[in-house]
Amino acid sequence: SSLHYMADTPDNHDLHLLARVIEEVKPQVIITSAKQERCLTRYLQSLDSNQHYKPEVVTYPYADFGLEVGKQRLLSAHLPFLPANISERDKLS
Repeated sequence: SSLHYMADTPDNHDLHLLARVIEEVKPQVIITSAKQERCLTRYLQSLDSNQHYKPEVVTYPYADFGLEVGKQRLLSAHLPFLPANISERDKLS
């Protein structure tokens, strides 16, 4: 398993790029901001109606999406596929 990070990338209101990435990666968890466009809310809700693939959608406050806050959250996350003694540098690579 891997942790994937996608920098801000323009997409249209149909979210074709996002849909393609989710289709390819099939994440178990999608982390999103409470401050989001209506089209993203509708898209994430549509995932819940899929019988074959239902990722967990976790919503955090908008303030938690600053660069440093996000970096610290990822570094401190318990990721069962990583060794317990892995260094911060190795987590970032």
